[in-house]
Amino acid sequence: MQSVKINFTMTKIKVKNLDKSFEQYGRIIKPFNEGPAEQGKGWDFYMLSKSKSDGWRIGYLIQTSKEVNYLEKHPKSKETFEPIEGVGIILLSLGDKIDAYLLDKPIILNEGVWHALVALSERVKIKISENLEVEKITRPIKPPRLIIPTSAKEL
Repeated sequence: MQSVKINFTMTKIKVKNLDKSFEQYGRIIKPFNEGPAEQGKGWDFYMLSKSKSDGWRIGYLIQTSKEVNYLEKHPKSKETFEPIEGVGIILLSLGDKIDAYLLDKPIILNEGVWHALVALSERVKIKISENLEVEKITRPIKPPRLIIPTSAKEL
């Protein structure tokens, strides 16, 4: 067996809570303030997002890595990240600057947002919904980064 050596750069990054600063990337999945789209006896239905699509798919991601080799984006698809178990950090970018958020609430990412996910706990399980056909563009990070969160009080 041949061994392969990979050099990782350890990167300390401030982890933010999902708040108003996140709005440039998408939105937290929660009801709008203006009220439900439909109501019935004992139920309210809120339309959080809609777009034309030729179908959609639901995925289940189990992430164990704390390393980031690349960011990816989907130019024509919104994408949800809905935490089910564990704690994760989502890295987001619209250009060169990368922001990190504690993924402790379900979110919808806008089309074209660069993103990557790392596990903070041993593993994080995430439900993902997106268009049926998804164009994926990647941007390598060289050398790969081992993410070290620096805002432990927020975690």
